[in-house]
Amino acid sequence: MGDFDFLVGTWDIVNRRLTKRHVGSDEWDEFPSVKVARRFFDGAGSFDEITFPTKDFSGATVRTFNPASGEWSITG
Repeated sequence: MGDFDFLVGTWDIVNRRLTKRHVGSDEWDEFPSVKVARRFFDGAGSFDEITFPTKDFSGATVRTFNPASGEWSITG
């Protein structure tokens, strides 16, 4: 538990992605985002939300720890 505690907080991120994929392109689209991450269940859960203000979309991820198996699950 607590494996994702290092993500906790608010982060300003610069993202890069290829403008065209799988065609040999070397042109990149660079854009900002803000990520807010929290923990819950005393470190057995992690939630983060990311927003892309210049792209008009956002996303979220939930991670939960199963103590019986010792494994994490992720849903995004």
